[in-house]
Amino acid sequence: MFVRRKKNRSGSISIIVAEKTRGKLKEIATMGIAKSEDEVEPLIEKACSWIAERQERIHPTIDFEGRAEAA
Repeated sequence: MFVRRKKNRSGSISIIVAEKTRGKLKEIATMGIAKSEDEVEPLIEKACSWIAERQERIHPTIDFEGRAEAA
């Protein structure tokens, strides 16, 4: 999964979480629409945290040795 900046016809920028499957781009979630460059960075950070949370749910960290990892 990765974050994609997509320019719209109206001039705004959509921040999208996407992944490539069999050579085709699949949009998974839309984080929001920014009307200026100042609004883009918080949406990208939101998308990155969403991806990290989703990856943790899909591939959880298993503690086989009884040690808790510091987050």
